[in-house]
Amino acid sequence: MTRTASARRSYNRTNRPALREVDAVMLLTRDHDTIRRLFRDYESLIEQQGDDGTKADIVDQICGELSLHAQIEEEVFFPAIRAITGSTDLTGHMLSDHTCANELIAQLDELEPSDARFDTLVAALCAHVVPHMDEEQAGIFLRVRLAELDTAALGHQIALRQKAMREDVTMIGLPRANAGAVTWPMACHVVTA
Repeated sequence: MTRTASARRSYNRTNRPALREVDAVMLLTRDHDTIRRLFRDYESLIEQQGDDGTKADIVDQICGELSLHAQIEEEVFFPAIRAITGSTDLTGHMLSDHTCANELIAQLDELEPSDARFDTLVAALCAHVVPHMDEEQAGIFLRVRLAELDTAALGHQIALRQKAMREDVTMIGLPRANAGAVTWPMACHVVTA
């Protein structure tokens, strides 16, 4: 069984949010909280010298949550921000961060948990993603609130898209980074050793 097949099964067993009227910023912050918890769970597992199967399950959940969260932001949230600000400057940096995270996820998918590089890649992903989430919450989310965007309507769009994407994961697997020629953003640190 491939790690991707395992990820699809694990991911579909996670708690699915109920489709109801929820503020967009609250939904995205909840995603961030879930991702932070999963990184803490992984760190605890490493400290306890946990087994490779459990490591793989947690990393599959991390990668699934990150991939779907990034896709939601790119398809629904960022276009709404660009519509009210008329600028791509703010979201352009966030998209660059998403590209880096996707490349790290793609590298993790190629490794088994027993590989010596696995823990290093998970740590690199965490070191990249957590500051990105902090920046989103302190920057973009605050600007959305100040701009008085209809976050309830946007939250409904996000919830609908999340529901559809979670259902699609079963059929198509996790989103993948482009495996072709990649121009690496300066901020992206890919672990190769």
